[in-house]
Amino acid sequence: MIIEFIGPSGAGKSTVAKQLANKLNKNGYAALIEDDYFQEVSNSNKWHGFIIECWHRLLFSLKHIGLIYFVFSSQFTRPISLQHRYWVLRNFLRSAGRYHLISHKLEANKIFIFDEGLFQRATALFSSENEIAAIGTLGNYVSKLPSPGILLHIYAPVEICVERLQDRTLPRRVQGLGQMEIISFVENQSHVL
Repeated sequence: MIIEFIGPSGAGKSTVAKQLANKLNKNGYAALIEDDYFQEVSNSNKWHGFIIECWHRLLFSLKHIGLIYFVFSSQFTRPISLQHRYWVLRNFLRSAGRYHLISHKLEANKIFIFDEGLFQRATALFSSENEIAAIGTLGNYVSKLPSPGILLHIYAPVEICVERLQDRTLPRRVQGLGQMEIISFVENQSHVL
């Protein structure tokens, strides 16, 4: 089974995902968070992991060519820098490759938890501090995604998310933004979700 969390930056997705995995493991289930599983598969070897991830990105792309075309073509007119587009697309492909790897290694007794999977990627693919995603665009994206077993939405007020973001290293996408831009970014992410 695959469980995926969605929520704005700073909502606590990773924290809750770790707590859920620990609780499931204590109750006799075999639960792994995506990053932990990927480290296990790549044997902690950076190049080995990179090759595995690239291979599964390619396989996912071939299987979901309509989704890949839609995602890439939607990025051309966005009001964000080229560097940010690169990060957004790289993270999407990273999630796609890992999703493909995990879904093909899925054993009946294992639970895989994505704290930032393909549904969550919609927040970066279609919104920013300067844009709010159109419902039609989101619907088109979601209709092309493979479905997880369970999708959990972590809700937190924008003020809490922004406060939590200030207390840690900011994600690359929001580094260098001013306070009002970060608030706008989180608000627009919440709108997507």
